[in-house]
Amino acid sequence: MTRGRALVLGDPGPWICSGMTGGRVYLRHWPEMGLTEEAMRRRLAKGAKVAVKPLDARGVEDVRELLSAYIRVLREAKREEKARRLETLLEDPARHFRMVEPVGQQVEQGVSTE
Repeated sequence: MTRGRALVLGDPGPWICSGMTGGRVYLRHWPEMGLTEEAMRRRLAKGAKVAVKPLDARGVEDVRELLSAYIRVLREAKREEKARRLETLLEDPARHFRMVEPVGQQVEQGVSTE
């Protein structure tokens, strides 16, 4: 990813953020399901030059915008129960999400990201 924003509501799987040079990824912080900051860091791709951090003001705004759009789509699809569950995350995005962003330009040539 070179720019843009992504919101991940579940387990991101292994090797997330491989080749990330810009943008932001917002990961669900959900300790009850094992999605802790430590677990997020374990899932980062080898050689990823990124940091997992608490949301800043822009992050809170991004999460609210992205999650609200998804909730609208769920409601249009008559998935009201799921929409209501996710809507509770909007009350305190900083508690429920962490952001991942690059810490600098990736220059390590020994790790392929293709």
